[in-house]
Amino acid sequence: MRATLLFYNGPVLTGNGDANALAVANSTILAVGQADDLLDLAGPQTKVVDLGGRALLPGFNDAHIHLWKVAMLLRQVDVRPAAAPSIEAIVQAYATRAAGTPPGAWIEGRGFQESLLAERRSPTRYDLDRAAPDHPAFVTRTCGHIIVANSRALAAAGITRETPDPPGGEIDRDEHGEPTGILRERAMTLIRQVAPPPPQPLLQGALVEAAEQQLRLGITSVCDPGVDEYVLDAYLALERARALPIRVDLMALRFTPDGRRAELPTPFARDRLKLDTVKFFADGGLSGATAALSLPYRNQPAGSYGILYHEPEAFAEEVWRVHEAGLRVATHAIGDRTIEMVLDAYEAASSTEPGPPVKPLSPAGDRRHRIEHFGLPTTAHIVRAARLGVVVVPQPVFIHSLGRSFLTSLPETMLPQLYPLRALLDAGCTVALSSDAPVVPDNNPLLGLRAAADRTSADGVPISPQQAVSVTEALPLFSRGGALAEGQADRKGSLTPGQLADLCILSADPRAVPIEQLAELRVEITVLGGRIVYAA
Repeated sequence: MRATLLFYNGPVLTGNGDANALAVANSTILAVGQADDLLDLAGPQTKVVDLGGRALLPGFNDAHIHLWKVAMLLRQVDVRPAAAPSIEAIVQAYATRAAGTPPGAWIEGRGFQESLLAERRSPTRYDLDRAAPDHPAFVTRTCGHIIVANSRALAAAGITRETPDPPGGEIDRDEHGEPTGILRERAMTLIRQVAPPPPQPLLQGALVEAAEQQLRLGITSVCDPGVDEYVLDAYLALERARALPIRVDLMALRFTPDGRRAELPTPFARDRLKLDTVKFFADGGLSGATAALSLPYRNQPAGSYGILYHEPEAFAEEVWRVHEAGLRVATHAIGDRTIEMVLDAYEAASSTEPGPPVKPLSPAGDRRHRIEHFGLPTTAHIVRAARLGVVVVPQPVFIHSLGRSFLTSLPETMLPQLYPLRALLDAGCTVALSSDAPVVPDNNPLLGLRAAADRTSADGVPISPQQAVSVTEALPLFSRGGALAEGQADRKGSLTPGQLADLCILSADPRAVPIEQLAELRVEITVLGGRIVYAA
């Protein structure tokens, strides 16, 4: 068989020895080896690419990125630190958007992080009232677990001083008992119930644009971990139109952003779109001090331990229902209290009949449950996750992007167990690395690699450096790791003959550059299914 695409004269990162050439036949990898052997596979129609010393890798797989939220941020008010470094800048950004928006129409934005704002506080309803007095408006914190709504939005949602905190949520109030506009965790559903969704054409167009951004980062596959029926319809429409630029693994939300309990989905697997997993949220985030801990947060109101979304018995029952239906379970669990509850539920589901068991990883495609983030596990949790075959999906880039918040708010005794990659690998856990964008402003996998290897915050402070891993160890966790997490490692994620030819070419070998220069490498070519879909 002749190759349709052939690369030579550069390191080919197979993870299993040296190679300097790779041949593709149509959509799959034909052969990997030495150029002297593989160049004979070229024919008159073969596109031959001289790597010139550049590195050829599997396409990156971001195993946890809210792609549809990344997409919508392209259309919403962007108040991430680079765009809005102060509350006054947030007010100005909303005022500018309000000036071009019909009165009464909703305005939404995302991205603030109070520790990085000049005022070192969160915005409130009154700040957004100044910006958009004639519009219901709200802004989501970078973590996605806190909303700030203005007075028009609070009124639309019926939130007053008499409104009780919903289970699993909190409404912040001032000294007079009035809502400040800050809504935490499930209290956000009160706004989501009344805020309209984006029009389908806008959502679909933004999804395509966001997916094309991923190709420029060398990302060929993503997992979008939490979609409701409306977002699923957008993905399905793109897939039917053959307009989806990358491969997407979807998770269906069991509880939707507006608080509804969704029906269990019908699983499916197509070339670029797959769904066989149900997503739960079990707690909040660390940077916003809503992840459920066994110790109180520092620099927070006394007795702040975070928020658990579910009672353990009710959560275990929910997990069992999904497990019994033959679907995979993925749970957002960051705090140590939450991780304990989730492991209890997974172990109970895997040991109860009827229902297929949760199998440890052996042949690719085994159905295994996942824990998203796994932010503060104890040693016992790590050992238990490995024994149960649970896939863990942490985000080392958090150390870089959110490190200042962690150092400010976490109990000091917990810092050694913060996103403990070294301990996870040493225990034999199956790990898939990811970004959780738009929680972080930059989902470049090379920045994630750097964070995994140097464990340093953006302002240069080391955080638990004993949990660092090498670049060589981290690289496959951004490709094969994601494929394992999806149950698709027999199809993609490594440079092996017969696998999908999803590839990327970097300007240099990431194993050979100083760690601090990793994020400076350039993605020069991205290949999806044997076709060059991006070239710098």
